[in-house]
Amino acid sequence: MLASVATSRLLPAAKRRVRGLCLDSRGAVMTEYVVLLGVCSIAISAAIMGLGPKLVANYERSQGILLAPFP
Repeated sequence: MLASVATSRLLPAAKRRVRGLCLDSRGAVMTEYVVLLGVCSIAISAAIMGLGPKLVANYERSQGILLAPFP
């Protein structure tokens, strides 16, 4: 008996809260920026992984040329 009274009072309040959350769009822009940042981070990481060994080899070759005693 007591459980049904508590449920009957909480159910409309829960419905109002869910309806309010569905209509609330305050965090939508921030969520879009977070997703965009994540996608860009993954793309940059993939590019670095693909080009990394070539860049390191080029850097070491350039460093060897610059630090040579007689170029």
